Amino acid sequence: MARAARHDRWLTAYAAAAALFLVLPQLVVIGVSVNPTSRMVISWSAPSGRWYVSLWEHREFLRGFVLSFALAPFVSLCSLLLGGAAAYAASRLRPRRAAAVQGLFVAPLLAPAAALAVALFLLLHTLRLTDTIAGVFIAHVVATLPYTFRTLLAGLRGLDPALEEAALSLGASRFAVVRRVTLPLIRPALAASVLFAMIVSIDEFTLTLFIAGRSIETIPLVIFHNTQYGMDPTVAAASTVLIAISAVVIVLLERMVGLKTAYAVRR
Repeated sequence: MARAARHDRWLTAYAAAAALFLVLPQLVVIGVSVNPTSRMVISWSAPSGRWYVSLWEHREFLRGFVLSFALAPFVSLCSLLLGGAAAYAASRLRPRRAAAVQGLFVAPLLAPAAALAVALFLLLHTLRLTDTIAGVFIAHVVATLPYTFRTLLAGLRGLDPALEEAALSLGASRFAVVRRVTLPLIRPALAASVLFAMIVSIDEFTLTLFIAGRSIETIPLVIFHNTQYGMDPTVAAASTVLIAISAVVIVLLERMVGLKTAYAVRR
């Protein structure tokens, strides 16, 4: 018992250290954003909101936020439809074929980001879609598909096929089964997929940098351009807003659908 208790304490300490390591950079950014001076440091004097006022006054930051948050819902919807259809097919295929489909959809995560960006740039340039909203939209869908596919595949594999078979045997159409049985049962996975797709879309930088050109700037590009020739804590304020929005979305989804059940396997 004593040995098990020591093991639990070490495991708890390790988990706390790992969590602190992941959260510490974000805490530093938040600290810099309320710094009353113009230096990129954490000040121990009274916090100031001057850089959030500066953020509001910089129109390029506002345009970047508007574009990113206007694009993200459409990207997540398209990624959800494509990834969901592929995940549903993969969950019903034989293991070898399912593995092939899974490898195809996870490939963007395995390829180097720069290589994927160059390949996508060459394709979209041929189609004359670079430096367009449509090109950025396609790039973001490619970036988010692995997340929606994997999340929905986990939810579908935890679904008992007998429930769908029972509905079919009672005369329900395939569309009715999907709408009234499958989708309600994988609601946490759907919510998690939307969350991941929106966050990845808003945060996507490498593909956007290659595809967007000079006339289109999402918020990551605006932040990047404002750090090339010197920067002030306005950049930290913009980053803090992104962190806060992401945290609020995660908390709301957890309270509404319980994201911890998104990957749960029903027995």
